[in-house]
Amino acid sequence: MDIRMTWQYTDDGILLRNIGEMTLRYRPDLQPNDRLVYRRRIFEQTAPPVNVGERKTYLELKCREVVTDE
Repeated sequence: MDIRMTWQYTDDGILLRNIGEMTLRYRPDLQPNDRLVYRRRIFEQTAPPVNVGERKTYLELKCREVVTDE
């Protein structure tokens, strides 16, 4: 899985959220409202999955990290 993330901060340096894209092997059962867990981090999709090249090999996902207060 390939993850490219961008971090958004306030002027005070407070992290708002991580946003980015993921590329993973094609999965026909992945739905737009599914969350993904990668290395104990939780991501939610912000757009439907894109079937790269319409070849059913890879999916590209736009997502953001779910940050919880613990």
